[in-house]
Amino acid sequence: MDTNKQIRFLYPPFFLLTSLFIGLWLDPLKSPIDYLPDYLMKGGAIELKSIIGLAGGGVIILAFGYLIGTISVFILTILFSLFGKNYEACPSRQALYSIKRHFKISKDIKVKDLNLSASFDHGMLSPKIHDWSQRRWISFTTSMNSAVAISMGFFLGIKLHIDGGVYWYIFNLAAFVVLIFHAIVSWRQVMDMIKFQAIEQGPFPQHTESEDEKIIMYVELNKTNAADTKSRAAD
Repeated sequence: MDTNKQIRFLYPPFFLLTSLFIGLWLDPLKSPIDYLPDYLMKGGAIELKSIIGLAGGGVIILAFGYLIGTISVFILTILFSLFGKNYEACPSRQALYSIKRHFKISKDIKVKDLNLSASFDHGMLSPKIHDWSQRRWISFTTSMNSAVAISMGFFLGIKLHIDGGVYWYIFNLAAFVVLIFHAIVSWRQVMDMIKFQAIEQGPFPQHTESEDEKIIMYVELNKTNAADTKSRAAD
């Protein structure tokens, strides 16, 4: 998996753990040390169990990050379905109609918005524009997943009877709002770019002749010229 794409699975678990650790740090009756496994607190030589636990931590973080991402997709799918939309494809109707015209699809034929947007994004946009959109999309998913992780950490802390006080509540709320705001901005930027490329950028790239087509045209042109020359010579 691409390193940039892994970010959306790596950061969210750390946001969840950060929420819990801050709550434990602010809780006058609890400490993060209270929740560490006993074998990590033993003195002396490092045990094999400790090594295995630390080595497997990275795998657990990545798997848990994927789980958080799946929960985010579920939430977004439910929210957008209430408005008859797909969160992955919400450009304007004008942009979708313009994409249809490019693919020579009648406006009366029903095609899923996701199929149109994905075909246009991955098949027609220039590599640099596509890479820019992909970076903004990764930013959107990372922020959304992290916001979900913050919420999970908060509710898990309540379940564990962690009382971090008013500052813990403020931290969780502020982090959630900032992450959601950034997710909305990044998502909007991607949708606006698709709209701009589909409508306001001007006509779609025209068909360019391949080298074989050029050679065929050149040969045909020479044949025509040769025939004209013979005709004039005969006259």
